[in-house]
Amino acid sequence: MILEAIPFFIAGLLIGSFLNVLICRIPNNESFLLSKSYCDNCKKNLHWYDLIPIISFLLLKGNCRFCNAKISKQIILVELLTAFLFFTTFFKFPIISIDLFFYLFIICSLIVIFFTDLKHGIIPNKILYPASIVTLIYILYSSPDFINHIASSLVSFLFFFLIHLFTKGKGMGFGDVKFAGFLGLLFGFPAVVVCLYTAFLTGGLVGLILIVWGKKRFKKDTIAFGPFLSFGALVTILLGDLLVLRLLSFLR
Repeated sequence: MILEAIPFFIAGLLIGSFLNVLICRIPNNESFLLSKSYCDNCKKNLHWYDLIPIISFLLLKGNCRFCNAKISKQIILVELLTAFLFFTTFFKFPIISIDLFFYLFIICSLIVIFFTDLKHGIIPNKILYPASIVTLIYILYSSPDFINHIASSLVSFLFFFLIHLFTKGKGMGFGDVKFAGFLGLLFGFPAVVVCLYTAFLTGGLVGLILIVWGKKRFKKDTIAFGPFLSFGALVTILLGDLLVLRLLSFLR
């Protein structure tokens, strides 16, 4: 089983390299298909051998070949995270199927949203809208309970919209509202409860730590919530079945 999963780890490294391009270029409205990769500092185009996942970073010792500027550690982090999640997802869906490739696509979308919101404070529509369309098609194709998913999407959207409305956008951005609607569509009830609970729990803990640490001020500074929603979604994809059973057992 592990040997069968290794190609997915390698594919994750390669795709993670492309996800880095999306994370860097989408917020700046740059083309991510036609233009070549370049150094953020000196703007010189990079050679293909400077773009080999992990290996190039290690050989260059984390510095640009041309200007010796430090390469962001986000590059290698995204590559390794994508590889790990691809590897792990294969064990969740061990048969080559539409389910496996659908969730690999969703994982890629969540990674881009996580780092884009963390770095730039936005949840990109160029990622969220295609992911929503693909998810809707997948749900219509594979789920006999698609009405549950539609209803969960509307309820999640409305819940976050009310938070956005009452806090005048300070407690929750509209990108988070749309993202919550997408997560409701993706998971349906009760899995979406696990996703949102995980997001609020981790968001609250991290926010409290940052306030105590002096990095954020209570009621004055905001914290991007998209990364926590993405984290909650990743946890639900990989461990959702177990957590839903625990939730239902608790409710009983």
